[in-house]
Amino acid sequence: MPAKPEKLFLSYGRADASALADRLAHDLAHHQIAGQPRYTPWKDRFALVAGRSWADQIADALRDTAAMVALMSPHSVRSRADGRSTDDSVCLDEISFARFGARKPIVPVLVAPCTPPFEIFRLDYVDFTQWKTPAEYEAAFARLLDAIAAAARGEIRYRTSADRLQPWDYGNYLAGKREGFVGRRWLFSALKDELSVETRRAILITGGPGFGKSAFIAEYLHRNPDGRVLAFHCCQAVTRETLSPGRFVRSVAAMIASRHPAYEALLDQPPYRDVLTEKYCSTDPASAFEEGVLAALERVGPPRPGRWTLVVDALDEAAEAPGDAPTGIVQLLATRISRFPRWLALVATSRPEQNVLELFANVKPLVIEPTHIANVRDLRRYVTDRLAAPPLADAINASGRRTAWAAKRIGDAAEGNFLYAEQALDALAQGLLRVDELATTALPPGLTLQYRLFFGRRYATDAAWDAARPLFAVLVAAQEPLGAAELAAATGFATGRVLSQQLARLGAYVREIAGATPRYALFHRSLVEWLTGAEEQGGRFAIDAAEGHRLLADGLHATYKRERLKLSAYALAHLPAHLAAAARADAQRRAERQRQLAEFVLDPVLQARRLADPFGMDAALRLALHTVVEGPPETSIPGAIRLALGVEAFRRERLDASRVFDLAAAGELAQSERELQLYSADEQWLNAARLVAAWLAIDKDRAAAGELRARSQTGSVLDERVAAYFERRPARVRPITAIADLHEVTQILLQTGGTEAEGVNPSMLVDQAAPPIEGLEADAEGTRYLAELQAPIMVAFAQQDRTLGSEKLREYIALNAGNAYRVYRNGSLWQILLAVAHHTDPVWVREFARTIVAAALAGRGWEFGGAAPIAAAALRARGGTGALEAFDRSLQRALDATRALAPIRGRGDSWGEWRRSLGAHAQARRVVFGADVKPLLERALAIPPGYAGFQVAACLDLAATLALCGAHERVGAALTEAQRAAHNVQDLVFCARSVSRVHAIRRIWWPAASGDEIAIVDTVERFACDPHAPEFCALHVVGEQYAHRRVANPTSRLPAWLVEARTLESLARVYQFRLGEWQRVNPEIASLDAALAERAAVRVPDPRFAPQLAAWLAARVLASATLSAPERAAAILRLLPVAVADRTELDAVIACLLLAWAPADTTALDDVDAALSSYPLPTMDRAAGPEPLA
Repeated sequence: MPAKPEKLFLSYGRADASALADRLAHDLAHHQIAGQPRYTPWKDRFALVAGRSWADQIADALRDTAAMVALMSPHSVRSRADGRSTDDSVCLDEISFARFGARKPIVPVLVAPCTPPFEIFRLDYVDFTQWKTPAEYEAAFARLLDAIAAAARGEIRYRTSADRLQPWDYGNYLAGKREGFVGRRWLFSALKDELSVETRRAILITGGPGFGKSAFIAEYLHRNPDGRVLAFHCCQAVTRETLSPGRFVRSVAAMIASRHPAYEALLDQPPYRDVLTEKYCSTDPASAFEEGVLAALERVGPPRPGRWTLVVDALDEAAEAPGDAPTGIVQLLATRISRFPRWLALVATSRPEQNVLELFANVKPLVIEPTHIANVRDLRRYVTDRLAAPPLADAINASGRRTAWAAKRIGDAAEGNFLYAEQALDALAQGLLRVDELATTALPPGLTLQYRLFFGRRYATDAAWDAARPLFAVLVAAQEPLGAAELAAATGFATGRVLSQQLARLGAYVREIAGATPRYALFHRSLVEWLTGAEEQGGRFAIDAAEGHRLLADGLHATYKRERLKLSAYALAHLPAHLAAAARADAQRRAERQRQLAEFVLDPVLQARRLADPFGMDAALRLALHTVVEGPPETSIPGAIRLALGVEAFRRERLDASRVFDLAAAGELAQSERELQLYSADEQWLNAARLVAAWLAIDKDRAAAGELRARSQTGSVLDERVAAYFERRPARVRPITAIADLHEVTQILLQTGGTEAEGVNPSMLVDQAAPPIEGLEADAEGTRYLAELQAPIMVAFAQQDRTLGSEKLREYIALNAGNAYRVYRNGSLWQILLAVAHHTDPVWVREFARTIVAAALAGRGWEFGGAAPIAAAALRARGGTGALEAFDRSLQRALDATRALAPIRGRGDSWGEWRRSLGAHAQARRVVFGADVKPLLERALAIPPGYAGFQVAACLDLAATLALCGAHERVGAALTEAQRAAHNVQDLVFCARSVSRVHAIRRIWWPAASGDEIAIVDTVERFACDPHAPEFCALHVVGEQYAHRRVANPTSRLPAWLVEARTLESLARVYQFRLGEWQRVNPEIASLDAALAERAAVRVPDPRFAPQLAAWLAARVLASATLSAPERAAAILRLLPVAVADRTELDAVIACLLLAWAPADTTALDDVDAALSSYPLPTMDRAAGPEPLA
């Protein structure tokens, strides 16, 4: 017997979707499409029975259906402009009940252009707007059957923008807030009047705790008067992630995209696409909001003419910037109200708290007055309705009192406060309050006294409160609602019946949040404030949040030690936060907590488990490092060093670029994009990675892959190659027709592989070739790589002999990818990628493009890690003859190595390694032994230079060492060497960036060194808090002539677009940093295209300068004779989180830290040595010879 068809509920607007609903109802029941089931649709016109409540019949039908098909049209999503619900679409309530009451999957169908309801705005819809065309209808119907089948499997399909931007889902929260909502027509009307004033950019609705602000917002969003709410956000202190400004920006952008097609299309273009990435929003939410939301909306205009609103609930809960966020949501909005488009208004709610009102001082509040007659009337109606329903109606009847009498007594005591009334009614229902007590003065005034009364009755004995207290403490400290497993681990209550009984004793003070597994949270912020507030401190029911953090830290850490492979998602995400809070709150156990924290975040097994949330893992590592560096230096330094090295190693080793493409090939494009943001590659490589990811995902999710391709252009032949594959046509690219032979290929591999003396060709520039290549004189526009000439030959050979040619090309790619000179390595790989894109086989191109891009993203450059071990060895040398002799021998080896260096290829200090080694020895000997190290420093200065890009940083660090060791007269020489090297970097962008870094040290930080003995501590503190602030930027000098640059051939000449850059726009192109970043750090420059004065200094938003400056400041702190040793160590500790972005500069900062700390006991040094050996630098094949030009 065939299975009975599943039931489907069809929700539609009769005025404009009846015809399509009728056709779908028929076709869903009778279609003949193979492999797809038929359904039994439920349609109101045929199924409703007279004489019975239609609302009950619809609710029963939804409970009995497999899924809802929601036909969205202007009539089905309509809402009156004044917010009255009498003429709102029934479909809105059907959708709400299907999701939150019956909990059924919903498949949206777009019948005609309209704004999706907020309950389902994140869901992807099936487009039936062209359904009257037979072919379009058939294609859409097939997609509908597929969507229904996916919904039945529990698969949720989100819109592309929702998948990418990850908007917050407030559905369950808002549904709970709407329960029992009554009245408020006067507030709807007042808000409508305020919005009708076009000059009003913001409306702030204020009222004390419990006055129903969030309930009103929930109802307002459900009704969405005239469909004019563009986006919304609900700040919830109980769910800390909702207070994140970066998450706020991305969530709001996703909501707007779902309701504004033109805005959604704009998000595929730079710079809007770039500023709304998770990485950018987390580091600079203010710029992301201004450029990605406000400027974008100004550009596209409103979805349709008229006034629109951005609704934000509970600003008071987000008044402070969370964690390490640079700003908070309140500050973000208040400082940008004037820049909202004129057609967009902010509607926000808040308690009348001073820190919010001051920021919105120019906004006249719309105040919910507790004694306002309309508010009192609404409250009385709410109380009456609840008293008239079971179980309270039974209690009223049994008491012999009338409902109106009880309603008045509760209403009078509540004084307009809905939360107060709700608590009183709950107390009646739970037996904590008797009806006859309402005749007395049993109800005290205000929420605080009410909480105290009902807690006193519920927990009448100390034993009762002692049993409940741990649960309250844990729920107060929770970062988000907790599951039973976390509650049990923290409190010791066994899961199951015991924990359920304990939760039941908390009564209505805890709310259960439905889901796959129930979660629990305290029901209202006012309760948390009473339990933890100053008024209750010292009282019987006082709770310290630190107690909750301690319980969660101990319980979840014990679970981790016992069964780390079974840790819950909450423990993985939030145990670091609880350990950090517990460490800060308990000085006696701080060192222990810090060790636990470091152990947890550095655990490679847990890091692997959290790779699906790479930003969460990175945030946990940063939180741990910040926590430890803020601790007492004497107990924190070994752990801080281990953490800093571990953070750097995580970013270097755990991030596997091939995983980005594996995810894409599996159809998980959103996750692939998230992980891609963790790579610090230049934009052209990131776009190439997105293109390849889209190409790989085409068979799994063509629509999402096509969307990603459209917004990921590289401006190269790769764009056309991928486009042709998507469009199923031949690529319009010039084919490689050259004939190559194996001998020619072998010679290229030998040249690329280098010699015994030099190893891998380090610069891979054309000027390295011998003899010179003919015809290059015509191209003076910048760097030319050998790969530009070699790669087409390698690809041609692969076309002739696919197997052997592919093998040789992989060898060639590996040789280039193994180059320790990161900048030139990636320049060569780019030329190989362009040549590969001309191969005749698109599948072959895709596979090799994946290999090349992965190599560019994941590859590392040469780095120096010797300064910290040298400092540790110097400290050991104080303790005995043997250690001192070993330390002397290490210096002698370095000196011997430098004697063999010469300024010819194969004989120079290519990577600045020996210059850094001698500088580290000089620094250690000066600080530890007070030795005269000027001869050693002169030796370091005289070392023949190598690759210019490495000499720049090495000379800047040597300048800091010279100053530290008292050789102030020679600092200028080191800075001049740094400038000379910077001028001769051959890659043009790298050249400009290097010169700007030298300018900053030479013009700002070296002159400041003469008077920074004490001020340096304040400077370090500001720098640690915001290392990318304008005062810490690199400097571009307008009209820079690069006087030291040697022009050996046409490719080493600087092009006009570099030397003649005179505007912010042109500088942004030269440096390849976003124009918005230039504006942020140069606010005094009003015009983007105005010519800048000759020799003017312009701040450069270069994120890679911060670690170099951290190393400079560490040396300056170490040099301060005014500061005590603990003060020096504490200040340098603060620099570690900035330095982790560059392993070489991190090594320099750690060396300064060790010398400032100078521990006397060998145990501490053993800990340091263990940390250094746990995270060694990878060995790399690298050239030994100098490269005079670059």
